[in-house]
Amino acid sequence: MIRRLALIVLCLCPLALIAQIDDVPVARAIPAKSIVYFDSESRAVSGTAINPAVVQTMIDDLVTTVARKPTPAAAWATFVTPKDIVGIKIAASPGVQGGTHLEVVRAVARGLQAAGVPPDHIIVWDRNREDLLSAGYSE
Repeated sequence: MIRRLALIVLCLCPLALIAQIDDVPVARAIPAKSIVYFDSESRAVSGTAINPAVVQTMIDDLVTTVARKPTPAAAWATFVTPKDIVGIKIAASPGVQGGTHLEVVRAVARGLQAAGVPPDHIIVWDRNREDLLSAGYSE
């Protein structure tokens, strides 16, 4: 009799837990208030070749639009100061063609330098050193 009672109690315990879980408030989605900026330029890539000048123009246009400043240097200066150490997190694991293109990182770094950030205060990083190297980044 005791074994049956224990078995019944053990079988009913998960039901009690489920009932308690239903009482837990659930976060509800709220409308997003973010603005997404993007640029698209067919001349940026031709086959597997990246056009650095076009990429630079795209990055400059985006940052001046976001910051609402007339020049890239002024725009970047709204986000960073010369004393800042800036980390640029990239996606290197997809490789040279699928990850963050080196030309994009160079364009961002040039913008940061135009705002006064010294080159040794700009750190390009990803999770694995091997991924960085195989994606074309050097030490």
